[in-house]
Amino acid sequence: MYSKSGLPHFLWITFVPLVFVAIKWIVIGRYKAGRYPIRGSYYLRWWFVDVCRKLFLRGIWGSDPRLLRFYYRMLGADIGSGARISLECDFAEYDLIQVGRKAAIDLCTLRAFAVDNGAMILGPVRVGNESSVGLRSVVAPFTQIPDYKHLGPVTSSYDATPGTWSEQQARVNRQFFQKPSKLLERLIGVPILFLVNAFSQLPPIGILYALLWYKSREEAEGEHFFDSWNEVISWLCDPRRIPFFIGIRLARAFFTPFFYMFAAIIVKKVIIGKFEAGPRSNSDWERLRYWLAAALFPRKRLQKCTELMGRHYEGVSVLYRLLGSKVGKRVFWPGSQPVTDGTFDLLEIGDDAVFGSRSALICTTVDHAEKIIICAGGNVSDNCVVMAGSVIGKNAVLGSNSICPEGTYLPSGSVWFGSNGSRPTCLNPGDNSDAEYYQPLNEECSTDGVPQHASNTVDPRALVMDGDDSTLRPFGKAFYKGDATYSVLSLKSIVLFTIANRTFQVLFHLLPLWLAIQLGAVVLYTDHFFKEAWRNSFFFTVKEFDGYADDEGVTHDQFLWWTRVYDNQGHWHSFIQVYCAVVMCFILTHALRVLFWLVIELSAKWLYMGRRKPGRYNYDTSDYAQRWELYQLTAKIRKLSRLNLLQFITGTPMMNLYIRLNGGDVGKDCCLYPSGADPFMPEPDLVKIGDGCAVDCASIVCHLNTRGNFELAKITIEDKCTLRTRSRLQQGVVMETGSQLLEKSLAMTGEIIGARSVWQGGPASSWFRYKAEEVADYQPPSVTKTKTEVEMKNMVD
Repeated sequence: MYSKSGLPHFLWITFVPLVFVAIKWIVIGRYKAGRYPIRGSYYLRWWFVDVCRKLFLRGIWGSDPRLLRFYYRMLGADIGSGARISLECDFAEYDLIQVGRKAAIDLCTLRAFAVDNGAMILGPVRVGNESSVGLRSVVAPFTQIPDYKHLGPVTSSYDATPGTWSEQQARVNRQFFQKPSKLLERLIGVPILFLVNAFSQLPPIGILYALLWYKSREEAEGEHFFDSWNEVISWLCDPRRIPFFIGIRLARAFFTPFFYMFAAIIVKKVIIGKFEAGPRSNSDWERLRYWLAAALFPRKRLQKCTELMGRHYEGVSVLYRLLGSKVGKRVFWPGSQPVTDGTFDLLEIGDDAVFGSRSALICTTVDHAEKIIICAGGNVSDNCVVMAGSVIGKNAVLGSNSICPEGTYLPSGSVWFGSNGSRPTCLNPGDNSDAEYYQPLNEECSTDGVPQHASNTVDPRALVMDGDDSTLRPFGKAFYKGDATYSVLSLKSIVLFTIANRTFQVLFHLLPLWLAIQLGAVVLYTDHFFKEAWRNSFFFTVKEFDGYADDEGVTHDQFLWWTRVYDNQGHWHSFIQVYCAVVMCFILTHALRVLFWLVIELSAKWLYMGRRKPGRYNYDTSDYAQRWELYQLTAKIRKLSRLNLLQFITGTPMMNLYIRLNGGDVGKDCCLYPSGADPFMPEPDLVKIGDGCAVDCASIVCHLNTRGNFELAKITIEDKCTLRTRSRLQQGVVMETGSQLLEKSLAMTGEIIGARSVWQGGPASSWFRYKAEEVADYQPPSVTKTKTEVEMKNMVD
């Protein structure tokens, strides 16, 4: 039985990705470089293929680097032998992408697509032979990484800062890390991963076994056991099956994450052991340890546990301690857990530390493993990357979209932002309370005249891990010390709300398929369906539902599913008939799900949040953050398995409507998030977007949470502005008419981006300006132009 059940899954993950290959070649054929109007026919074909890409995934073709290369080649990409591409890499528009021999592509964006002045552009992208692209970086259309060059983390292919392309950047690219031999990986590593995953499935398997045992009793009593599709439909519609059906889904939601983490921690303690700082041994066993730790503890596995125990609270600290980390008190954990390499023993976090979402903590390089230390009151903001050997001093701040390079010390009280040449820019050198404990690096490593500092020269006395009054944040003051001006929900209350909310969401997403099966049975097994449906409307009594006799005295089927007979003469249906009936009914029930999702999410937004207003909302003086957490938990109803319902409307007028319904001010003919978003606009009611704007996978964030001080401010985007992939607007930014923010660029708080200017970098600065005639009065996206990125550089005043 179990071997048979495994075969369909194997066939599914093998052949369904090939369906996407067929869709790609049938719908769009070979991608062609050029400029295309948004909402034109080519854009619509591109959009449909991109949605299918997210829906079908890569299945078994992503299980091995060679299979992944072969799969991308089937889609049209030019990939050299020995190239290593991360499964997490955002890789698309395949025909325009060339990856050279032995290139290494980490978690990054490698796409030929971009938006530009109300149009979409497709341009070639190349990564040369033995080159690499670092963590959280972007290779833009019409650009390339030359042979034997290495783009560092948290930057873009536009970055020409010295050091951006050095061989030193290859040391921190995870695709260059040595893997164990195939023999050791397959004899030890893969079986361990299989056993851990199998153990995590014991709760739903136990309920499934009880379901099958219950059914087998009917077989013993002489009833048929799935001899026909009538029997299958009869069993699927049996109300006695419903508790098992619900139980399996709830077991997966609540017990599987913890069973997995329990088994993974046992493997960590017994087999992998403790990681120590120092040079990495090149032995096969050592390579297996590092590989297995990274495979056992991906971000999504941690996320599934932390979402059930309170995302920001002490339960997360307990989990990290079980994994080997040293974690202090009153740590504010992010809603989205950081990417790690599994070496938790090398992570030390002091009291009152604050984390932002979607960051990365990487404690290893090609040849070394070093500690990451975040001192008391340290602040790591959204979308940051902290490299091996980094030390973030007491009350130091690493701002959004920033990097802390390998072996760097950020002094006490200092503030650092962005990434130019994979190095941050210093906005505040700090309070000098630890100046006697470190030595500056040479001037080549300085930013804006402020030298960076090597962490290995820091006196340990400078590393303050215990909190005091200067490190205590409003969050710790309110939640852990109970010192707030309102009633703070306890951790128990938050966990209970999470459980109730998750239970509702499981049932909500279970109903469409279950109802489709029931409605399909009604259609297939009811004589004169439409006539009987009318007869058995709400105007009739329940007794009339038990069946009726026609003019000739023949008794017909009952209309209600719990009294239906599925094997009466004349009602034998083939698999195709059953499948088509259920699918057609599922289209209806899924449409109802989408409608109710929208009603529930919008109701939660206006109930919990109302209309946001600029101001300061610290955790100890305002319940804003508490209400926002409840809303975010409720808004997870949009999550459908591995997908998000919003992903099906990105880049369409329906996305504009969704933003407006959430309070946003969106002008005409805007194109929002055509290639997706991470995250979607968190405070839409504080954002004003003019006519004809194009916003790709960019962050528009109206809040700032620096050292626990939470502020909201408006963002204004005037007509015909463009935000490209992975760019970010901080609170208070104003983009004037026709301005543009290029890939992986960061507009700082309160920045004014001048009209017709193009900005790039982190922090961003003006790169060039369009001529006035290049940004004419706004027109709907039907006008076509032909400009490449090279030509754009000539469009200066």
